[in-house]
Amino acid sequence: MVRRARVDPRERRRRSYPLPLEGDGRRGDAIALAATRALLRALTREEAAQILRTAVDDLGGEVVPARLASDDALPQDISLGVGGPA
Repeated sequence: MVRRARVDPRERRRRSYPLPLEGDGRRGDAIALAATRALLRALTREEAAQILRTAVDDLGGEVVPARLASDDALPQDISLGVGGPA
């Protein structure tokens, strides 16, 4: 049986795009596809930056401000110029 991941109802309202279906072993691909589709619909840089942050979180990563990043952090700025580098 394929079903959506369980999400707190409050979190569902804050999500940039729906969580992909579970169960087929291709979760990373599904997250990337869902984020890409959401980026195509984004109307502002703020929306696009939120989609990217959500995708990083869904893939198991963490977005931190560049000034607080540890030595093992990947130096990629996904803020799109909205706020400080993150």
